[in-house]
Amino acid sequence: MGLDNFLNDRITEEDSYRYTLPEILKFRAARTPDETAYIFLRDGEDDEERITYRELDRASSDLAQSLLDMNLEGERALMLYSPGLEFVKALYGCFYAGVIAVPAYPPRKNRSLDRIRTLVDDSGSSLILATNDIRQASERSFADVTALQ
Repeated sequence: MGLDNFLNDRITEEDSYRYTLPEILKFRAARTPDETAYIFLRDGEDDEERITYRELDRASSDLAQSLLDMNLEGERALMLYSPGLEFVKALYGCFYAGVIAVPAYPPRKNRSLDRIRTLVDDSGSSLILATNDIRQASERSFADVTALQ
């Protein structure tokens, strides 16, 4: 019973209130590690990426450990990710570490960064999580945002 309901499609309303997403992911990673956890359709139909429960748990745990090593539990993290599995990994990493995720679309070329700066100010984010490509493209633009220093 309990978490086993998540393996055999007998999830009750009570189950959905009793267990957290990290608890469910860790359980699924232990019990069904090679099953597909998420599928992302890059072009909306056929071009897909897949991630197993094991892969998702491992990537999320690695990020969570880095966040915990920096004593960021309870802090807010602005998440600048394009849609995809990198976002899912980072979101679960935040869940695992007890970091409050603040998802947002990354800035685009020739667009004002005022929206991102407002999000940082309004959310109280103390760090930004992003892919290396997004980080490199945005790094100089955030140099004067003291909340992130």
